[in-house]
Amino acid sequence: MIVPRSYVVLLPAYLAGLLALDTQVSSPGQLALGALTFAVLAAALRPLPTLVRAQAVGVVVFATIGACTTCRSSSRPPMGSST
Repeated sequence: MIVPRSYVVLLPAYLAGLLALDTQVSSPGQLALGALTFAVLAAALRPLPTLVRAQAVGVVVFATIGACTTCRSSSRPPMGSST
């Protein structure tokens, strides 16, 4: 499999910029950054083989499930607490 060389520079630079912006925007801004990131991921996966695209989508799905599960469990009071 051949990965475009530009990915080596562009994707880490994008992620660094994204993380810097993420701390400066409100919830609607974070949703917009998420939508932008989805578009960037889709564009980055387009020239890659189907198997690689499927693997990337699988990783994103499982990471999202893990993040949602963690957020949900951290919002509950600890077991045995009276609050």
